[in-house]
Amino acid sequence: MNIEGRALIVNRNSRVAAVDIGWGMALVVEYSADTLIDEGDRLEQLTTGYRKINILNRNKAQEVSVQVLADAMPFTLAEYIVREDQSLSQAAA
Repeated sequence: MNIEGRALIVNRNSRVAAVDIGWGMALVVEYSADTLIDEGDRLEQLTTGYRKINILNRNKAQEVSVQVLADAMPFTLAEYIVREDQSLSQAAA
Protein backbone atom coordinates (compact mmCIF):
# COMPACT_ATOMS: atom_id res chain seq x y z
CA MET A 1 0.00 0.00 0.00
CA ASN A 2 1.43 3.39 -0.99
CA ILE A 3 0.20 6.10 1.39
CA GLU A 4 1.12 9.78 1.40
CA GLY A 5 0.97 11.98 4.48
CA ARG A 6 2.27 15.07 6.21
CA ALA A 7 4.25 15.07 9.46
CA LEU A 8 2.16 17.32 11.70
CA ILE A 9 3.68 16.63 15.12
CA VAL A 10 7.35 15.73 15.58
CA ASN A 11 8.90 14.73 18.91
CA ARG A 12 12.67 15.15 18.56
CA ASN A 13 13.42 13.71 22.03
CA SER A 14 12.02 10.27 21.28
CA ARG A 15 12.21 10.58 17.47
CA VAL A 16 8.56 9.82 16.76
CA ALA A 17 6.15 11.68 14.50
CA ALA A 18 2.40 11.74 13.90
CA VAL A 19 1.79 11.66 10.15
CA ASP A 20 -1.62 12.84 8.94
CA ILE A 21 -2.80 10.55 6.13
CA GLY A 22 -6.22 12.14 5.64
CA TRP A 23 -9.80 11.38 6.65
CA GLY A 24 -8.89 12.09 10.29
CA MET A 25 -6.41 9.20 10.37
CA ALA A 26 -2.69 9.12 11.11
CA LEU A 27 0.34 6.89 11.41
CA VAL A 28 2.92 7.09 14.18
CA VAL A 29 6.45 6.54 12.90
CA GLU A 30 9.79 6.28 14.67
CA TYR A 31 12.90 7.52 12.90
CA SER A 32 16.64 7.17 13.58
CA ALA A 33 18.92 9.83 15.03
CA ASP A 34 20.52 10.49 11.65
CA THR A 35 17.14 11.14 9.98
CA LEU A 36 15.61 14.60 9.90
CA ILE A 37 11.83 14.92 9.77
CA ASP A 38 10.30 18.35 10.34
CA GLU A 39 6.70 19.36 10.96
CA GLY A 40 5.06 19.93 7.60
CA ASP A 41 7.27 17.50 5.67
CA ARG A 42 5.40 15.52 3.01
CA LEU A 43 6.15 11.82 3.33
CA GLU A 44 5.45 9.29 0.58
CA GLN A 45 5.53 5.48 0.21
CA LEU A 46 4.15 4.92 3.72
CA THR A 47 2.31 1.75 4.67
CA THR A 48 0.31 0.54 7.66
CA GLY A 49 1.21 -2.14 10.16
CA TYR A 50 4.25 -2.62 12.36
CA ARG A 51 7.21 -2.65 9.98
CA LYS A 52 10.43 -0.91 9.04
CA ILE A 53 10.23 0.72 5.62
CA ASN A 54 12.03 3.18 3.39
CA ILE A 55 9.96 6.24 2.54
CA LEU A 56 10.49 9.40 0.56
CA ASN A 57 10.65 12.75 2.34
CA ARG A 58 9.45 14.88 -0.56
CA ASN A 59 10.37 18.21 1.14
CA LYS A 60 13.99 17.16 1.58
CA ALA A 61 14.10 15.02 -1.60
CA GLN A 62 15.65 12.09 0.25
CA GLU A 63 14.82 8.52 1.09
CA VAL A 64 14.71 7.78 4.82
CA SER A 65 14.07 4.68 6.88
CA VAL A 66 11.29 4.70 9.48
CA GLN A 67 9.56 2.19 11.73
CA VAL A 68 5.77 2.36 11.40
CA LEU A 69 4.53 1.59 14.92
CA ALA A 70 0.93 0.51 14.23
CA ASP A 71 -1.94 0.48 11.78
CA ALA A 72 -3.64 3.76 10.93
CA MET A 73 -5.41 5.31 13.91
CA PRO A 74 -7.51 8.40 14.60
CA PHE A 75 -5.30 11.50 14.39
CA THR A 76 -6.26 12.55 17.93
CA LEU A 77 -4.86 9.26 19.28
CA ALA A 78 -1.63 9.62 17.28
CA GLU A 79 -1.31 13.19 18.55
CA TYR A 80 -1.78 12.00 22.14
CA ILE A 81 0.85 9.26 21.73
CA VAL A 82 3.48 11.60 20.28
CA ARG A 83 2.79 14.47 22.70
CA GLU A 84 2.54 12.18 25.75
CA ASP A 85 5.84 10.60 24.81
CA GLN A 86 7.27 14.11 24.51
CA SER A 87 6.04 14.98 28.02
CA LEU A 88 7.61 11.83 29.45
CA SER A 89 10.90 12.50 27.65
CA GLN A 90 11.08 16.05 29.01
CA ALA A 91 10.23 14.91 32.55
CA ALA A 92 13.05 12.35 32.47
CA ALA A 93 15.62 14.93 31.31
